[in-house]
Amino acid sequence: MLLLALGLAAIPAAVLLFVLAGYPLLVRLRATGRQAPSDVAIARAKVEPAAELPEISVVVATRDAPQVVAARVRNLRASAYPADRMEVVVSVDARAAEPLSAYVDAVNGQATVVRGDEPGGKAAGLNAGVRAARGSVLVFADSQQSFSPNTITDLVTGLRGEGVGAVGGRIVSAKDDPLMDRYWEYEVAIRRRQAAIHSIICVSGAVYALRRELWRPMPPALICDDLFVTQGLVLRGWRVGFCETARAEDPREFTRQQHFDRKVRTLTGLIQLCVWEPAVLLPWRNAMWIDFAIHKLTRIIIPYLALLSLVGIAWTAYLVLGGLVVLAAAVVTALVAALVLLRRPALGTSALWAGRLFMVPLIATANALRGRWHVWASHAAREADTRPPAPAARTLS
Repeated sequence: MLLLALGLAAIPAAVLLFVLAGYPLLVRLRATGRQAPSDVAIARAKVEPAAELPEISVVVATRDAPQVVAARVRNLRASAYPADRMEVVVSVDARAAEPLSAYVDAVNGQATVVRGDEPGGKAAGLNAGVRAARGSVLVFADSQQSFSPNTITDLVTGLRGEGVGAVGGRIVSAKDDPLMDRYWEYEVAIRRRQAAIHSIICVSGAVYALRRELWRPMPPALICDDLFVTQGLVLRGWRVGFCETARAEDPREFTRQQHFDRKVRTLTGLIQLCVWEPAVLLPWRNAMWIDFAIHKLTRIIIPYLALLSLVGIAWTAYLVLGGLVVLAAAVVTALVAALVLLRRPALGTSALWAGRLFMVPLIATANALRGRWHVWASHAAREADTRPPAPAARTLS
């Protein structure tokens, strides 16, 4: 019985330790001596005479106000990319509050404006925007960020790398909290090394470039369009690069509640992709299966592993020390924690935030079990949600 309790405590803890500390070391070792083809192409372009850049279409799917979209179009037009080889397509959400004519007036001829497909949402907007696009390369952008002057050029240049189907950039938040800043520093380091091995697991939907011929229409109820694109390319044998110098700067300041809601959406979207496209779970289909499993899928099971380990620790202590001793230790620990939190309220706030983050996988799992894919909608709308027909999801393969 004691061995069983020890195993229950140790095995989940070991898995957690590997995910949080071992995986970064593993991916670093695997990337040693390798260079991503997209990085090679970008570096070569800086020292060799530049070949003619392709005609591109920058696609912005949005439901933001016309003045916000107009500012974004001006930023895109200020890019270092040749203006005569770039068009901007704005796809306005089918459920946007403002009429389409307001967006046409706001962009003042600097962009093509189209109406997003029904029933609305980003995936439906992207489908409409890409249909209207004419470029051989698609660059995707959101309306709230702004690109650095070199962002588009670096993304497009990275596509010249051998076997590269898409290149993702980096989102830089002007205002954020230290915990999230450290998280994004970790993500950038991981993505850089994943690209050197084969591909990043997911581009940032607000800043990436894609070969036009590799585009596949998206199911309207899709949550994570960026994950859909990235994993679809990997399943078809293409590589997905990462360019740190291709920056999209976001001036917004997000509350922790907004971060929480976004994490619930993205983790629900991860489960959705696995349900709709199970090939991503197969090692012989997914060239980045190890990284997909460790870097993405384990996020779903982290709270369950932590709970199992805590149960194992408590059970082991009970068997070794006895029930009264364990109870006394738990009471003393709780009192000490309460005193510390009273003296340092900020520490308590951070602890509560960390505890809330552990709830994200539980909520995402509940969404998936109930088929609640409309995670942006109201509760009533989610209750009426149903899964789209299976054939619509097969566009990945």
